[in-house]
Amino acid sequence: MRICLLSYRGNPYSGGQGIYIYYLSRELQNLGHEVHVLSGPPYPEVADGITLHKLESLNLYESELRPWQEIPRLRNPLRLYEFLAVSLGTFPEPFTFSIRAFNHLRALTPEIKFDVIHDNQCLGWGLLLMKRLKVPVLATIHHPIPVDRHLALSQAKSPWDNFRLRRFYSFIGMQNRVSRKMERVITVSENSAEDIHPQGQA
Repeated sequence: MRICLLSYRGNPYSGGQGIYIYYLSRELQNLGHEVHVLSGPPYPEVADGITLHKLESLNLYESELRPWQEIPRLRNPLRLYEFLAVSLGTFPEPFTFSIRAFNHLRALTPEIKFDVIHDNQCLGWGLLLMKRLKVPVLATIHHPIPVDRHLALSQAKSPWDNFRLRRFYSFIGMQNRVSRKMERVITVSENSAEDIHPQGQA
């Protein structure tokens, strides 16, 4: 099979996403599959023989936000949205990466035709657009982000902190809806499965 793995972040040393993608892609290749990885920055490390497609972003969470330096890069509507969203305290990366990934996959077709697209907990609107490519789209959910939001809100010390956290986690609504439209959802433990299924949440 020709498999496309999606990872909106791929740090190979922290956070787990890059580590998961490294081992998953390597083992799929060892089984005889052709594996491509689409990732936003920070980019993962991949084993020899695996194709890594680096999708650029403003990567504003890895650098200090300096509006006057970003202006030349904001001519693209998606980059402008990304900049404004981060400036307002939200987390746009799952959405913006999914749109960039869809555009990239659409440009590759029909030169490269994938048998399956496997998302690593991005769950952005772009995954629904990928269905137009007539390729099965599935997702891994390591743990439901609403659990993180609940824990963070329980420690909020003021109404402002509560508002700020709800604004940051506003992407959860998108992930919840997108996860329900996947052909298949994979999770990594019984605890995660129990957290995901009863709540119907991503």
